[in-house]
Amino acid sequence: MAINQDQPCVLIDRNLPIPLYHQLAKRLEMEIRLRGGKPGELLATEKELQEQYQVSRATVRRAIEELTKKGLLKSISGRGTFIAQPTKEAAIPCLLSFSEELRRQNIQ
Repeated sequence: MAINQDQPCVLIDRNLPIPLYHQLAKRLEMEIRLRGGKPGELLATEKELQEQYQVSRATVRRAIEELTKKGLLKSISGRGTFIAQPTKEAAIPCLLSFSEELRRQNIQ
C-alpha cells in the first residue's frame, strides 16, 4: 500500500481518549479495506507510516501488531509487512452429550 503524497494525510486525533496505536490500526484497516488491498501487497514501511501519521515508531509497531493479531497483516522479519491472506472460518459443530442430544430431539 504505497503512500500517496498528493493526498492530504488525516492525522491521528491526540485529543481523543482512544490510544494512538488503536486509532492508527483502525485507520490502516479502513484504508486497506477501502482501497481493496490484495493479499501479499506490501504495506508502507514503519518509517513511512511514522512520518505520514506523525506518530512514534512504537505507536506504528503496536498498530501493526494489533492488525497482525486480527489476521489482517503478516510481518516477515527483514522483508516487511504484507496484507495477509483472508482466513477461512469454519463452523465448529456443537458437541452435546448423549442425554442432551436425546432431549434436543424430544426423545425420552
